[in-house]
Amino acid sequence: VVTEEPEVIEEPEVVTEEPEVIEEPEVVTEEPEVIEEPEVVTEEPEVIETPEEEPALVDETPETDVLAGSVLLGWDNSFFYDSGDILSLAEVDSYEIIYGATPATMDQTIAINDPNATEYRITDLGTGDLYFAVRVITKQGNASPFSNTVYASIE
Repeated sequence: VVTEEPEVIEEPEVVTEEPEVIEEPEVVTEEPEVIEEPEVVTEEPEVIETPEEEPALVDETPETDVLAGSVLLGWDNSFFYDSGDILSLAEVDSYEIIYGATPATMDQTIAINDPNATEYRITDLGTGDLYFAVRVITKQGNASPFSNTVYASIE
């Protein structure tokens, strides 16, 4: 008879540690930050015209210089080529004024043969509404585009 010692089975070790506590996330109860929308401007933007190569017409008639049936047109004499180079006064031969009852019918022409001129009075116009423009003619015979068109009500 063989007498073996009985096999001893060890009992499992019992762990008595406290379980790990997982904290709940913190709940934020603050109001969210409100980002205001930018103010929308609904006005029309101001249009600023930039000078072009041609002269700008200016009606510089003072109240005391108004003559019935006439208008005094004025312009500056600083002109530029399309390239941006300045056109010297020595290159100016003359000016040409056109006018008419509407911008589409400006068919009356006046030649001003003084290259130093910066104004011109047109007389005997009668009464009514007229539109005017001016351009420079160089000694080489080249003409600039016409200036901006201006309006006058002749009394």
